[in-house]
Amino acid sequence: MCLALQLLENRTRRYIFPLPNTEKVDWEETVPEKVPIFSLFNESIATNAEQLQAVQQIFAGPNPQAPYIVFGPPGTGKTTTIVEAILQVCLQEYTRILITAGSNSACDTIALKICEVIASSERLQELVKYSNEKKTLPTWRLIRFYSLLYDRKKIDPNLKKYFKCIAAERNDFKSLYNYKIIVATLCGVARMRYYANFCPFTHIFIDEAAASSEAEALMGIAGVKDKDCHVILSGDHKQLGAVIKCDRAKSLGLGQSLMERLLLNKLYEVDTSGNYDRTLQSRLRQNYRSHPEIVGIFNKLYYNCELIPMAPPSQVNQAAKWSVLPNRKFPILFQVTHGITEREAQSNSSLNKLEAQVLCWYVKSLLEDGLGGDIKVQQEEIGVVTPYLGQCRLLKLMLRQRGHHKVEVGSVESYQGREKLIIIVSLVSSFKHPYFLSNPRRINVFLSRAKSLMILIGNPISLGQNKDFEFIIGQCKLQGNFLTKKKTAKSKSKKTAKSKSKKTVKSQSNELCKTNLPTVQLQEEEIDDQQDNQDEAGEVVLLDLQNQLNELNICEASTG
Repeated sequence: MCLALQLLENRTRRYIFPLPNTEKVDWEETVPEKVPIFSLFNESIATNAEQLQAVQQIFAGPNPQAPYIVFGPPGTGKTTTIVEAILQVCLQEYTRILITAGSNSACDTIALKICEVIASSERLQELVKYSNEKKTLPTWRLIRFYSLLYDRKKIDPNLKKYFKCIAAERNDFKSLYNYKIIVATLCGVARMRYYANFCPFTHIFIDEAAASSEAEALMGIAGVKDKDCHVILSGDHKQLGAVIKCDRAKSLGLGQSLMERLLLNKLYEVDTSGNYDRTLQSRLRQNYRSHPEIVGIFNKLYYNCELIPMAPPSQVNQAAKWSVLPNRKFPILFQVTHGITEREAQSNSSLNKLEAQVLCWYVKSLLEDGLGGDIKVQQEEIGVVTPYLGQCRLLKLMLRQRGHHKVEVGSVESYQGREKLIIIVSLVSSFKHPYFLSNPRRINVFLSRAKSLMILIGNPISLGQNKDFEFIIGQCKLQGNFLTKKKTAKSKSKKTAKSKSKKTVKSQSNELCKTNLPTVQLQEEEIDDQQDNQDEAGEVVLLDLQNQLNELNICEASTG
């Protein structure tokens, strides 16, 4: 980062570290005086005021005082907006564009979206074809740089249709002058600058900017940006950011992204009426991904109720006839489990066998019975999310054993920027404080992945120690989608539960073995602690195992 700062000229340094504007901003004058008139490649953008404003502002030329930011919460069409802006800028003469991000997957996502738009436009196809034939012209020639260590077999064939894809060696950097659009990771850009003198760029687009540390982002700017180059940052600083393992680095602020730091500057301030300087930022609000009730949860928790659900009902109402949902107007289900959190043998990661078994039952039920109303569910439409790698490995094994090879299992980090029709979350933490899950950005990610149905599996007593989970659980209870056991006469007396705990554990374990479920060992001291510290939670833990299996019909599903 120090080297990057040294490479920044005074003018560029002030651009990255703008002085707060203490003068009153006239919001009405922040719209471009001459709104550019052009034909959109994606005509749906014309119906979204924030997306259209972003494209027009980037096309007309953002404020030279500081980087332009496109704040794109989940499902608001951030990538669609950025790709439209890139292609519109490319239509201008003498423009050269650098597209970069912290990871290869993020770079490929935006490059593939460009290919998708080009494939749907005869005009763009002609421009690309002509430019490739006239190799001396940089107009509409596209290149995707990979590192030498990158596995070329992973390159998407669709990307090769319009991009030249190469693993860059030192001599390859000399050909950069011949390309209109260059796509590379932030580290790749640093290598380019080291080996070659750049022909000036007019625009630098840093996608998923909130997921990269400021030091990483500066690698895409330092020594690359000149005085006439615009920098456009896009992302969502309320989702997962860069991983900083050094506590000292965190304490010095290196865990904060460039995008987040800029948004705290008074220049980017949003007033009480929701107005802001539109020459410096665009804040996307319309969510096209999820059911309105799913949007409502993370909207209230993290976005001050600013998001507007706009997804077509036909795409997000598939669970409206699912018989398992008590309230079918609220497609969020919290399934109570009281399994034990264990440590994985070969690592320090956590797992929860009972949650894994319950999750497998839900997957099997969805695949066999569908969502009702003749709506079938394919394995590819189900996403399984869990915060612990140990639980990931356990779930992958159990699902493979049941023939569900195409059900994708991943960590919260791996699902950032992704979406699935159905998301099932195994929260793992049980009878312990959910420290790892207390990060609101991590919670925000898994809450915002589902399109039509979200199933949360966990221990509400343990999770409820976190205020965000307390709100989520409260909403599920309020809407009637909080599935738990029914208390029996035995569960009404602590003394009765304690005196019969050993017998219950033994019979419970035998019953679980009969149904081919993993045996969950419960210890008396853990149960007693829960009884003393968490009211009546501990007294029904033993009974809860069998009651849950009965209510979910797991016994029949496993033996059938």
